[in-house]
Amino acid sequence: MKRTMQRNLVPEQDHICSLRCSFPKTSEWQSEFLAFDKGTCYYFCSMKEFELPACQVYQPEIRFVDIDAAGIVNNAVYFNYFEQSRIHFFEGIVGRKWDWNEAGMVIARHEIDYRLPILFNDDVRIITWIEKIGTKSMVAAYELVKHTDGAWHPLASARTVLVSFNHREGASTPWPQVLTEALTTFGIGRPDNLV
Repeated sequence: MKRTMQRNLVPEQDHICSLRCSFPKTSEWQSEFLAFDKGTCYYFCSMKEFELPACQVYQPEIRFVDIDAAGIVNNAVYFNYFEQSRIHFFEGIVGRKWDWNEAGMVIARHEIDYRLPILFNDDVRIITWIEKIGTKSMVAAYELVKHTDGAWHPLASARTVLVSFNHREGASTPWPQVLTEALTTFGIGRPDNLV
């Protein structure tokens, strides 16, 4: 299901912008207003190529401890970045009050394709989406991009297979309908306007 979006820039302050997302009338989220300001990873204000909702864009903090002896972010750290991006995404879909113990998930598989390294002071973003949903599993996908020389360049792409899991009962379970409906309403698949 496609989303329709309208972007508005504030002329006096090019670092502030807003995005209005209109969803089908059958959805409880008929219209959502998202705002961006410096220090908040809500919107690709400087990336005119992208018009994405807040929860799909995450800016990882590159810490000194993430850097290995070669002077780049260690390949294992990418898993942490993608995990944080995924948490950010789901909080935007179901909110922070979701009971992840009863309606949680476990990781069945991770895969990453590395293209270029991340350096300590790099300006990077992660775009997250759900690629497909099954009865008890789904696939989350990511693109990690870096801003350099006035453009955004892909550094890595990844996929995670998530399995629905009730931690209280210690067993897999079908995805809650409220979650699958929220994801379907939001939109499944890679955003069309990615590089």
